Amino acid sequence: MSASMRFDPAFLFTFKGRFNRRLYWQYAMLVPMLMGGVVGLVVALSGAMMKTPDPADGQGSVGEVALGLFIIAAYLLILSISIPATVRRMHDLGRSGWWLLLGAVPLVGLGIFIWQGFIKGTEGPNEYGPDPLAVASRWIVVGVDGQYKDCEFPLSQRLVFGTDPRRCSVVIDARKHPEIEPAVCELSPSTGGKAPIVQWLDAEKGSGRRDRGFDGAELALCRGLRFQLRPVA
Repeated sequence: MSASMRFDPAFLFTFKGRFNRRLYWQYAMLVPMLMGGVVGLVVALSGAMMKTPDPADGQGSVGEVALGLFIIAAYLLILSISIPATVRRMHDLGRSGWWLLLGAVPLVGLGIFIWQGFIKGTEGPNEYGPDPLAVASRWIVVGVDGQYKDCEFPLSQRLVFGTDPRRCSVVIDARKHPEIEPAVCELSPSTGGKAPIVQWLDAEKGSGRRDRGFDGAELALCRGLRFQLRPVA
C-alpha cells in the first residue's frame, strides 16, 4: 500500500471538521465499547492472576497500582477518541460542541443523543468544514499502463470492471487481458474530508476489503492489472 493510503492516527483526536452519522457511531460508540471490553478483559485476567498482597513484601500492592494506572490510561484514551468524535458530529449538525453540555439536563440529553445518532447533518459546507458526504463530486479512473484514461464517474457509485461491454462500466481489452473477469469496486463518500472509501468486491462471492486513500486509490483487479482513481476538482 502506498504511503498516501496510510491511516493518520491524528484523525481520531482532532476537534476540527465534521463527522457524519456513520463515523459518529463508529468512533464515538463502537470503538470505545470495543476498547472498554478489552480493558475489562485485561482487568479480569489480571485480577485472577494477581496473588493476595503480602504485607511483608508489598509486591501485591505494586501490582494493584500498576493495574490502576493502566485502567486510568486506557479510559483517558477512550475519552480522547469519543469526545472529539461527538463534538465533530455536532459540527456536522451545524452546532458548537458546547451544545453537548445540555446533555446533563434530564430528557434533553436523550433528545441530543437521538439528534446526533439519527439526523442527517447540514448539506454542503458549513462554518465547521466541508460536507463529509460530498467532499468530491467526481472521480476519474486512470489506467496505469496508459489505457482507458479519463473514465469519469460520480462519487458513491458502483463500478464494474471487465471485458464485456454489456456488463461493465469500465471495459478492458479482452485481447490483451483475456484473464480478466468482472470485478466490482464501490466508491463511498470520504471520511475526514480527504479520501474515498474504496470497497473491492468479488463479482461472484460479493466479498472484499476496504482501503482508505488520502489522495487517490489504486484498484488491483484479478491478475495484476491496475487502475488508479483521482479526484476531479
